[in-house]
Amino acid sequence: MRPLAAILGKESLSETDRKYLEFSKKFKEKFINQSDNINRRITESLDLGRQLLKILPKEELRRVRPKDIEKFIDNK
Repeated sequence: MRPLAAILGKESLSETDRKYLEFSKKFKEKFINQSDNINRRITESLDLGRQLLKILPKEELRRVRPKDIEKFIDNK
């Protein structure tokens, strides 16, 4: 999607596509590019992952159980 946005412009993407771009950017920045001096516990990683999932529309979270969406995404 990033190459498409670069060619056509971000404005040409759907709202959902723009959310995926935002998710991808923040996932890389906050989750993947963890610096060597940060020692994040698994629970902190899970919380961060849940926070990042809030970027996406709930309809896109098809592989997340509805009860987990309600517990971890809707209520935080």
